[in-house]
Amino acid sequence: MKKFMLALVAVVMVSTLATAATYENSSVVGQVPDRVLIAFEVGTKLNVDKSSGTPMTGIASLDAVATKHGVVALKPLYEGLSDQFDDPAIRADLARVYAVDFDARKSDLDAVLADYARASQVQQVFPVDICRMYGTAYFPNDLTNQYYLRNTSVGGADIRALGGWAESLGDSNIIVAVADSGVDWHHPDLGGTHPDKVTGAIWTNWAEYNGLPGVDDGANGTIDDIRGCDFVDLPSSFPPPYDDQDVTDQDNDPMDYESHGTNCSGTVAPITDNGI
Repeated sequence: MKKFMLALVAVVMVSTLATAATYENSSVVGQVPDRVLIAFEVGTKLNVDKSSGTPMTGIASLDAVATKHGVVALKPLYEGLSDQFDDPAIRADLARVYAVDFDARKSDLDAVLADYARASQVQQVFPVDICRMYGTAYFPNDLTNQYYLRNTSVGGADIRALGGWAESLGDSNIIVAVADSGVDWHHPDLGGTHPDKVTGAIWTNWAEYNGLPGVDDGANGTIDDIRGCDFVDLPSSFPPPYDDQDVTDQDNDPMDYESHGTNCSGTVAPITDNGI
């Protein structure tokens, strides 16, 4: 009996591990079971007819999936919002994203995703993530004077960072490119404490860092670009106020000569809870 019980426990454990869901990052704890989002191909025009109860588009493959999975709603995700943008390209891009609601009691989320992915006119279909709520807002100890993150003045505006941190603390796998005046990668709030400033918030090209000097180890067309590049290449006669800055030669040192890029980088991804 003991052997049987041990075997049964082992089977249950293996089964549980085999079926455990894996998500995009640690902030995601599940997915909405009765909704998917669809980005249709550029130029797709949908005339949704709801008279039958199931929204029909006149596109056979889409209508077949809707009928099969008991779709109850098909509507633009950004309805009423896309018109607020002046750029027609942005309006068109938002207008082709739709939300699809279906009866989760009758259809499986994975099956709906798979069937829509095969349907014509569909560029991409993806689930809606459910993100972890951290309860009490994350409150780092280094918000002093960073009014854009938390503005305590009467009527002062900010980006509501505390509310955002209550829902997600971000993902270190996401790389943000800041095309600006450069970055002071020696700044303690960005470079960190390592002598070479490779363990802080600044992205490190490890192929170049661990490679040979003077060699394009990263095979990206630039040499020794350990932490980005200076791509500015202006004539030496370029007038002030830039005559004291590194604007005439492209090189592998993106050091900031004006501070704007450093400010932006410190807003996007500073080292937190370091008192700076």
